[in-house]
This record gives sequence, C-alpha cells and structure tokens, in this order.
Amino acid sequence: MNNSNWETETFQLFDHCLTQETVMLDIGAWIGPTLLYAAGRTKLTLGFEPDPIAYQTLAKNIALNPQLNVVRIFPVAIAGQHGQATMGSRTQAGDSMSSLLFAGETERWTVELRRIEEFEPEWPAGAPLFVKIDIEGGEYQLIPHLGPFISRHRPTVYLSLHPWFFLLPYRGHDLRRRLRGEWALFWNTWRAWHTVYRQFSFIYDPAGGRLRARDLLRPQRWRHSGGLVLSHQAIGYLERPPIISPPAANP
Repeated sequence: MNNSNWETETFQLFDHCLTQETVMLDIGAWIGPTLLYAAGRTKLTLGFEPDPIAYQTLAKNIALNPQLNVVRIFPVAIAGQHGQATMGSRTQAGDSMSSLLFAGETERWTVELRRIEEFEPEWPAGAPLFVKIDIEGGEYQLIPHLGPFISRHRPTVYLSLHPWFFLLPYRGHDLRRRLRGEWALFWNTWRAWHTVYRQFSFIYDPAGGRLRARDLLRPQRWRHSGGLVLSHQAIGYLERPPIISPPAANP
C-alpha cells in the first residue's frame, strides 16, 4: 500500500466511480485500506467486518483519521439470512483471509449474520451506491440473495471472486468429491448470473475489457475469475483491452 502497488486496479476504479454524492458499502472491509481510501471521496462509507481482530484494527484506523467524511462500521457478516454462523481462518484471525468457508479450521469464532437490506436506513434514499464485496469465497453464497437489492438501488458493484477458496474443501480427495466441488462452483455461479449478473448492462474485467453476460458461464471464467465490475453505465477506461499479466499463484 505504501509503495502504491497494492490492488492498483481497485483504487483506479474508486477514483473513477466515487464522488462526494456516493454512498459506498465495503463488505469485507478488513482493517480498512479500501474503506479509508473511499471515505475521503464519498458522502458516506459503511464498512462490514466480522473478523474480531480485523474489526478492532479497523476501528483504530478510523479513529486515527478524524478528517474523513462520515464512516460507520459494523462487526457483522453480510449474508442471505439473519442469524449466526461460524467463521474461521487457515492461519489466524485478522489475516485478511478469514471466511465462512473455513468454519472447520482450528482458528474459528461465531459471527452475526445480517442481511444488507437491514442497513438501508443508514444512507439517504436515492443516493448513488457503490458496493465492494471481498469476502474470501463467501461471495458465492451471498450474491444470489442480492437480486432484489440490486434491482431497487442499481449500484455499481466491485466483486472479488475466490474460486480457489471455494474449491479448497474438495481438493485432495477422490475424483467424485472434486467433481462435486466443480459442480457446486458452477451452480453457485449460475445462480449469481441468473439473479444478479444479468441485471447489469455493463460487465468488466477489473484489469480492463468488456465481458458479455454469457461469457461468465464459460469454464475459463467461472473456474478462474478473480473479479468483476458490474455497472448500469459504461466505465470508459475499462472498455480498453485487458492487461495480460501472469496468473497469480494459489495461496
């Protein structure tokens, strides 16, 4: 972050899409790098972070920046239902990669689940909305539930996808179990496409390049995609051809 080479695509998108009229929802805020950056550019920023160690650091970082615009944070996981669930980490809490997918790990804790609709009174009605979702594989369970919310608010959505994390519980097992994992990943991708993706007129690779909605169901996309930008209007700089970079190593 200090060297300006961490998630440069993310900050370029923020610079283009966020204005002083925008309300941003940061779902998976971690310790705040994206939330703090956005808070200097938006009318209101809401952050959601259920990892208790990350949340403590997030709160401290916000307190250190009183000059920022209005920021509100919540120690909850945004999900398709209200209740409780177990979240875990493959290393330790606060590592930026905790997930509902890792509930079986030794390092785990109970989190509160809330539906995003419960927070609608927090922002002005009709405000332009930007939603960032980065929840380490949990997006495959969340996105299919966001259809009505997307239809009402027509936000721009920046979505990080983690197919490798989703498939992790199926790896190292027999072929039948691995195929079950592949099918589950495709099924969740199809549900997201059916309920959310096809609502958007403009779909982009964050590195650049326009995508057709049906492209998202091609194997090379749903198996390996790292993210999507979903918008109801064209984002000019993303219309260019994508920047080709070497594939990232699996964590």
